[in-house]
Amino acid sequence: MSKRKLKLALTMTLSALILGYWGFYEPVAPVAFKNPLDAAKEIDGFMVNSVTSEFDQQGQLKQRLTSTRTNHYPATDITTLETPELMIYRTDKSPVRVVAELGEVGPDQQEVELHRDVRVTEQVTDGFRMETEYLRIEPDNDYAETDTAVTLHNRTGQMHSIGMQAFFAEDRLKLLNNVRGIHEPQ
Repeated sequence: MSKRKLKLALTMTLSALILGYWGFYEPVAPVAFKNPLDAAKEIDGFMVNSVTSEFDQQGQLKQRLTSTRTNHYPATDITTLETPELMIYRTDKSPVRVVAELGEVGPDQQEVELHRDVRVTEQVTDGFRMETEYLRIEPDNDYAETDTAVTLHNRTGQMHSIGMQAFFAEDRLKLLNNVRGIHEPQ
């Protein structure tokens, strides 16, 4: 056998072995590793166009929370809200409407955090209007606060501040830092 035929035979044999091995080779599937941080991202339930109402001891509507989409995350017991609207009904006072782009209800359901384009409006003629990018609300305590820039509009003018505390039951606002205002004469 000539060298040329020997090289051809070896090349063909080696090629057949490589192709045969490659054709029958089954890669071992990697073991699925579940990142524990992914568990916090898994939802156990969602609602579309949800409406949640809470009543006081006398059966009067206390608050109503609506959202275009609500997701619940069992790992953290946090509920996220898309375009939430919270109506807080106050005894002997006009209701307060709070809207935002995003929201979150804490595990104990005693706290609501709202994010992006948050607007608070007293539902009465000449009522106040407030705008901020973040607001933390404790509905059961008629309390809200923010540490971000806030603008308050009322019938006499407007106020700007960094940080604010709102005590809805007392009709009292506390502007915290860098307060500036424009007041129109009556």
